[in-house]
Amino acid sequence: MRTTVMPKETVPAAAAEERQPAGLRVLHTLIEKFERGEFQSGQPIKESVLAKNGDWSRNAVREALNQLVGWDILEYTPYCGYRVRAFTLQDLLEWYELREAIEPIAARRVARLRPRSVLDYLKRQLEVMEAFDSHHDLKKYSKADLDFHLHIVANCGNRQFAQKQMQAKVIALFFVNSYADFKYFIHSDTLEQFDHRPSHEEFDSLNRKLTIDAHAQILEALCRGDAEKAERACREHLASLVRDLENFILYYPGLDKGDPSILKQSVSF
Repeated sequence: MRTTVMPKETVPAAAAEERQPAGLRVLHTLIEKFERGEFQSGQPIKESVLAKNGDWSRNAVREALNQLVGWDILEYTPYCGYRVRAFTLQDLLEWYELREAIEPIAARRVARLRPRSVLDYLKRQLEVMEAFDSHHDLKKYSKADLDFHLHIVANCGNRQFAQKQMQAKVIALFFVNSYADFKYFIHSDTLEQFDHRPSHEEFDSLNRKLTIDAHAQILEALCRGDAEKAERACREHLASLVRDLENFILYYPGLDKGDPSILKQSVSF
């Protein structure tokens, strides 16, 4: 009989956070600001303003900002300071390709370990997504969608995966919160499900259903401990995202995948 050793909660979350280095606490706070959409593409970030508003030391703020520079989220120019990068479709495609490489392996590892707390968390995120029709909160739905994937990677037991995924989390949630129309770029294959030109509402509804179905298949395999099926289901789901974004970049007329401004345009299908 296989037994799963669960991690022990020895320190309350708030107390554990207080024990973290100051720079790491600032970094987590800045990540939360990205998640809430408080930063915009190309926006200057003032070290002195962050330190004053957050009651942090300049050294702690600088350490956090330099980490975000290292993750390619911010840019630093001598004598000018920090600025949020102007993200492009090429950035997003590379991120999806990274996910396609990492997440199926992470799913396989989670299926073998089957930590109860992780499976319960994934079930809750799927329930949030399924309840969209009752709360109509797109940000809540999108965050649950991303957190489902991120939690698999963060808890698969591979620390290298988790570190890479932190960068992906910031970028992904930045796009979700900053570019409402970007959702129409993804899942172009969804259009093949219709025999007419769908409205945005019809497109979104079917797209959510396909995403929820894919997540449900992944979760079922994880709960059953079927590592091979979990890996395959996760790979098929992410491969479709990569393929659809590649098709959009290749076939959308006049698109420049390296032009940051394209992400601010309202593009219909």
